[in-house]
Parts: sequence; C-alpha cells; structure tokens
Amino acid sequence: MESFMSLLQDNSYIITATLMFLLLVVAALTLVLLLKVQKIKKQYERLLSGVSEQNVEEVLIDYLTSTKELESRTKALEVRMGTAELEAGTHLQNIGMVRYNAFEGVGGEQSFSMALLDDRRNGVTITGIFGHSETRVYAKPIEDGSSKYNLSPEEIEAISKAGSKYSR
Repeated sequence: MESFMSLLQDNSYIITATLMFLLLVVAALTLVLLLKVQKIKKQYERLLSGVSEQNVEEVLIDYLTSTKELESRTKALEVRMGTAELEAGTHLQNIGMVRYNAFEGVGGEQSFSMALLDDRRNGVTITGIFGHSETRVYAKPIEDGSSKYNLSPEEIEAISKAGSKYSR
C-alpha cells in the first residue's frame, strides 16, 4: 500500500495533468452536445410554432391528414381538367374567313364566307352576300369538314383556312 502511495506522490503532476486534459475533453464534448440540443430544440419549436398545446405526434397526424386531403383534391382537379380538355375539343375555336366580291360592279369585298369549326372539324359556315340593294346571309352545318348542302368555293376555302391546323 505504501508503494502505491509513493507511486501516486511521485507521479502526481502527470496524473493531475492527465485528469485536467480529460476534464477539458469532457467539457468540450459537453459543449458540443449542448449546442446540438439547442439546435434540435429550435427545430422542435419551429415545428410546433402556431400550434396550441399539441405534442409532436398530434402535429404530425394533422399534417398527414392535411396532405391526404390535398392529394384527394389534386386528383379531383386532375379529373376535372381532363374532362375540360376533352370538352375543349368540341368548342368552336378554328375560324377561317374569306372576303370577296360576289357580283361585278360591287367593290370593297363586302361579301364573306366564314367557317367556325371545332377540333373535329364540325361547326358551321356563315356566308353573307352583299348586293346593291340587299344583303343575304346563309348558314350551313359542317360535319367532318363537309356539308350535306352544296358549298361555294369561298365556303370551301374558309373551311380550309379554319382547318389549316389539321394539315400540319
């Protein structure tokens, strides 16, 4: 026992220095851990900001519920958008117009033929024929780019202009 005590006394400076070094290492590690805990605490507080008296589990459940609701609303909007895209093809959106002089001696190209077609080349032609004493307007249904009524060359040209996007 005395030899152990004398060993401690002879090496007290080394033992003290080693213990001081270990104490500094432990203090540094404690400081690092404290900083990490503070960072996690700030993240936790930011997560729960605006939430009154709820724990993390309740907040996460609320977020998951909200996410599922948004997913279902997004799917419903996608369905509606698809329906709208299908319906858009049936709207009159392709227009072709030809102006011309229907009679000699009548200038200014005041007569016209206009084709209003949807994406399936269905629609109507409207023709206005201007004369000295009167103007007449005619409409003819168009199905798949043609009509059961005889079409004038100007009406055919108007249909061609309205349907020019189909030949691209």
